[in-house]
Amino acid sequence: MHIIMEFKKTRSNASDDTLRKTSENALEQIRDRKYFHGLKGDVLMHGIAVRGKDVLVSSDTVSL
Repeated sequence: MHIIMEFKKTRSNASDDTLRKTSENALEQIRDRKYFHGLKGDVLMHGIAVRGKDVLVSSDTVSL
């Protein structure tokens, strides 16, 4: 299994909704830019948004 992570930072005063959207955007970036190109098997993808000490992770898997 392969693991791909994309990190994005938000403003310290960003709302919870912005934090969620940022983590989803990070996950979408992994898909759009095909970070998994050339990999074989299962790939676990994490879009990680950071706001100060708060972290939100959006995840997905793909089998190649």
